[in-house]
Amino acid sequence: MIENNMFEKEPDVVHFAKEPCLHPLEPEVEYEPKRSRLLVRGLGEQEMDDDEEDYESSAKLLGMSFMNRSLGLQNNISVYRQNSNGSCSLPSTRTVDICTVVLVIAVSLIMAIYLLPKCTFTKEGCHKRNHTMELMYPLATNGRLFPWAKIRLPPDVVPLHYDLVLQPNLTTLKFAGSVKIVVNIVQVTWKIVLHSSGRNITKATITSAGGHQTKPVEFLEYPLHDQIAVMAPETLFAGQNYTVNIEYSSNLSDTYYGFYKISYKNENSKQKWFAATQFEPLAARSAFPCFDEPVFKATFVIKIKRGKLSTLSNMPKKLDKWIGQLSTASIILHVQKKATTPVTNGIVQDEFFVSLKMSTYLVAFVIADLKNISRETNGSLDEDFLHLIFKAVMKDSLNSSHPVSSAIQSSEQIEEMFDPLSYIKYFRDFLSWRFASGIYLWHIPLTYITSSCNFTPCTNAYLLDQKSAVIELTEEVEWIKFNVDMNGYYIVHYAEDWKTLIDLLKRNHTALSPKDRANLINNIVNLAGLGKESLEKAFELIDYLNKESNTVPQTLFQLSLIHSLLEKNGEQQLAARVMHRIEHLLGDKNQQHWTDDGNLSERELRSTLLDFACTHDMRNCRTTATEMFEKWTKSNGTMSLPSDVMKAIFTAGAKSGDGWEFLLKMYSSSVSEAEKRKMIEALANTEDGRKMIWLMQNSLEGEVIRAQELPHIIATISQSLPGYLLAWDFVKENWEKLIQKCHLGSYTIQNIISWSTSQFATKAHLLEVKSFFESKSEESSQLCCVKEAIDTIQLNILWVERNLAKLQKLL
Repeated sequence: MIENNMFEKEPDVVHFAKEPCLHPLEPEVEYEPKRSRLLVRGLGEQEMDDDEEDYESSAKLLGMSFMNRSLGLQNNISVYRQNSNGSCSLPSTRTVDICTVVLVIAVSLIMAIYLLPKCTFTKEGCHKRNHTMELMYPLATNGRLFPWAKIRLPPDVVPLHYDLVLQPNLTTLKFAGSVKIVVNIVQVTWKIVLHSSGRNITKATITSAGGHQTKPVEFLEYPLHDQIAVMAPETLFAGQNYTVNIEYSSNLSDTYYGFYKISYKNENSKQKWFAATQFEPLAARSAFPCFDEPVFKATFVIKIKRGKLSTLSNMPKKLDKWIGQLSTASIILHVQKKATTPVTNGIVQDEFFVSLKMSTYLVAFVIADLKNISRETNGSLDEDFLHLIFKAVMKDSLNSSHPVSSAIQSSEQIEEMFDPLSYIKYFRDFLSWRFASGIYLWHIPLTYITSSCNFTPCTNAYLLDQKSAVIELTEEVEWIKFNVDMNGYYIVHYAEDWKTLIDLLKRNHTALSPKDRANLINNIVNLAGLGKESLEKAFELIDYLNKESNTVPQTLFQLSLIHSLLEKNGEQQLAARVMHRIEHLLGDKNQQHWTDDGNLSERELRSTLLDFACTHDMRNCRTTATEMFEKWTKSNGTMSLPSDVMKAIFTAGAKSGDGWEFLLKMYSSSVSEAEKRKMIEALANTEDGRKMIWLMQNSLEGEVIRAQELPHIIATISQSLPGYLLAWDFVKENWEKLIQKCHLGSYTIQNIISWSTSQFATKAHLLEVKSFFESKSEESSQLCCVKEAIDTIQLNILWVERNLAKLQKLL
């Protein structure tokens, strides 16, 4: 029996194109009835919607109050007074006057109520039934009404093509630009609303399809939504094309978002600058006015004016001659041939070929003093991708996990959609869904192999489109393995058949591919963590590892999570026993050569094992690494180190004070990005708390340590026992600076929140994290990454409660 445990889950197919509601914190679109007296009508109506019950209650209270006052007047004011003998005396003149006034008021109110048209009393006021309401637009920066009130752009205009010209100045750190956007009018309109953020717009014109007459236009700005409105001097007709031309200037960004600047030191230790872009998901608008939503795709021609610098963009330069091929192990090379146009005073213009039709966030360009270099890299792309999948599967198991696409209500939510989970889900085999009987049901394309497989490939497929199903096999088989090579996005629980697969791995593990073996390890460890399988069985499966070489990195990844959780929870002795078990499983694999010899798989294994051994001080790893570091130091960093073991050498060397200072100096002068990354991770692996704090603070300021290193530094520090609390304290103390520099909801903020809280496994820490974000703005507390962090802490707490006693017996 195959069960579909994705039954009743939220669908992953809600399109960006759907019109969302406004963000709760942004000014709501206000509606005002054409006649203010409608507010009086409807206090006793029974025509409210469910979401208007509060207002209905208020209306009834108001109505009841009025009736009570009327009854009080009737009870307290008698037109005739009764004498003691039973006869009635005539009313006084004053009594008659009062009664007359009350009667007139009552009749007037009754007439007013019944003469008014019906309405519904809601949040926005009194809504007339079957009558339109006037839209109250927000104010632009010049005090005039801005003609659009929603965060999403109107659908009446779509872009077709951009002609973008940029001239960055790496001395003043400013840039000038102009963009010509060819647009098509879908519906008759008099406005063109698009995105622009922080631009100083100096000129705007519009040209009709024929291009015969260019007319200046007025433009309005609404910074809250990063929108501008080009106000056409005449009606823009449906089906026609127009060209909008906008000239502007701005500063290069101080953050690593948008069109930003980066400082570095060249070989002579002189500070230099280059400019680059990171537009995903909402930052193209900060480099040029555009329709900055994924649905608005268009073609682009990029032109960059420069001095004695080099430029790169999505497309090759015009008239370039290509040599070489594009592959995972090669570099695109091209020779320039009359690809530039002289402009003035030593300035030339590079023009790139027209791009494919694409969204604005995919546009990219770099202006720098570039040189062509070739450097051999190590590491397996498959291994990196598997690690990414494992992390994505763990994240997607959380209750707060989001669909691939969904209705968007704020820019922060849009930024959060661009995370590894969305990309992995999108590019793996697709999971589809359908809506039936009031619930969502997933369609899962299952793949499987069996013991009867005696040829390649022999993958079978089955579409699971029900909550459960039975797969009929044509012959009896010894074992079956689902999710071949982990190409599907799901976890499989084999129940009683785990024993069969465990026996297979111990007897003949090569019967399954390395990816299938890694998939089994990932599945059973995750199921054990969720309490759906025993921890004993997970360790029983992993015991085959002494015969393994290919899946060692994945196994170490899974076991390191357990070790780290125990260590941070004060269970140092138990964590040490886990490490002893790992060392036993690795056996002689820790005896590695400190070279770059071997094939790609062997080098990946060597790099992983030595990094792990030196981090946890196993098998005298640090002794050997420290000796090599000292030789490198004596050569003043000129001695060549094997790239596979470089990180292990740096990590060991940075444990001493002198070694740490020397590595910091080499980081500042290094021109290799690969070496810089290994150096910064080694520096963050220090056991000195003061150095950890200095690294995080300096990276935040972007002085010696580059600001884009901060998430990596926090991630590394948060994994260490002396650093995980320091990392969280740093995030709390510098939260406002972080969201100002990195943007709320950005991938950087997601990583910082995730890593700085991932090691918490106590109720005290859970309360602290909840309280911190609840004390901040609603945008902060409602971020998906915040909810995921809280979910992770809760799962960590449950894991410890379920497995602590079991581990103590097992180990």
